[in-house]
Amino acid sequence: MKTKSLFIALLATLLMGCEPQEDPMPGTDRDTRLYTPHIWATRTANAAEIRIQAFPGDAVYRPYTIATPDEFEVYQSVGGPDDFKLLANLQNDETYQFTATTLTAGTPYYFYLKSKKGGLETLSSNTIMVVPATAENPVRITTSQGFPIEAATISPSHDRLAYVNTAYTWDNGMYGAASLFFYDLATHESSLIQREAVFPDWSPTGDKLVFCTDQNEVGTVGYRPQQLALLDIASGLITRLTAGQVFNLNPAFSKDGEWIAYASDEGHPNEFDIWKIKADGSQKTRLTNGLGHGMYTGNMGLGRPCWSPDGHSLYYGVLSSSPEQDGIFRIDLLTSSIEPVVQSQWDETGPSISPDGRRMAFFSDRSGLSELWLYDLENDFYRQLTGTTDVFEDNNWGKIEWLDNETLLFVAYPGDSSGHNAVYRMGI
Repeated sequence: MKTKSLFIALLATLLMGCEPQEDPMPGTDRDTRLYTPHIWATRTANAAEIRIQAFPGDAVYRPYTIATPDEFEVYQSVGGPDDFKLLANLQNDETYQFTATTLTAGTPYYFYLKSKKGGLETLSSNTIMVVPATAENPVRITTSQGFPIEAATISPSHDRLAYVNTAYTWDNGMYGAASLFFYDLATHESSLIQREAVFPDWSPTGDKLVFCTDQNEVGTVGYRPQQLALLDIASGLITRLTAGQVFNLNPAFSKDGEWIAYASDEGHPNEFDIWKIKADGSQKTRLTNGLGHGMYTGNMGLGRPCWSPDGHSLYYGVLSSSPEQDGIFRIDLLTSSIEPVVQSQWDETGPSISPDGRRMAFFSDRSGLSELWLYDLENDFYRQLTGTTDVFEDNNWGKIEWLDNETLLFVAYPGDSSGHNAVYRMGI
């Protein structure tokens, strides 16, 4: 699972030229090993620049010495991941990168490499997928802030956002918690909705906002419940939709505004399933049974459910230790059947279906880092949407929304010194 901390570690390794880290506790009688390499790539219309992490980015003690590789073998497969051939043999010039050229835009390419040194076991990297394309042009719509903007959702009128500030504090910094805000896109000003509140989603008509609330309540044996709540925009009245010793998260309105899908550990503490509930708090129904994993924050573990435009299906992503449960799935609400949509060797979550129901945007680490990808549901075709600009996806708290059939809204880390997330829109 790719998080911001992993991205920072990979970037730091690249900036250091992938130099081996000095062992903080050198010893004697230690064996020497290579480090299992990790690769990731950015791409253009006809090339892929592959970066190599050949050393760990930390400085922890290890009871062995990490050796500098003598060379790398780069393998490539075109069109699918089943026909790898040796593409290049690289002597280690300590640049730790390789550019694959003369690629064809729109064609999937797969790469992995082997790290080699005489007398030591050869180690293989992860496999990555790259789809060359012209550079995308994401447009930042929030100004630079002194705090992170997370889990942003845009109003149907496109005039303001609801978002989470995970670093919010009050009473001169004495207290702090992830809290929910509005952001006015005309004035670029923020206003507090509720402290200790996360995961907002607008109703289709824009008169309601559903979110999760945790007002520092403590349940049995230290358990902290988290409930669904509904904000009436006109009156400012907040009504709770759920109660009890449960932890609910990631609510999403149906396209007609009648239902809210969400994840909950009700009945199985710390193991989550997909549920739905009427917007008035009635007819609560569990839709899956035993997805079988613990929960992390944001999208990690169990991603946000997403409704199909006709309201007949729900899509959701799962990251688990069981390959058969890992991937993006669709629930047919008419038959209660569940089928996989995307299952692969990579981590994939956060599905978002286009208004016409033809395409699915989602987060994936196919390229070695978390990026936005597009899957054509009708033609079984993948397209990589990001990975050529200095904008780095937030697949954890991030939320993908469609402004129309050709425009996406998402949260990313800008390539500047602010270190704080911003909201972008991008035509596809």
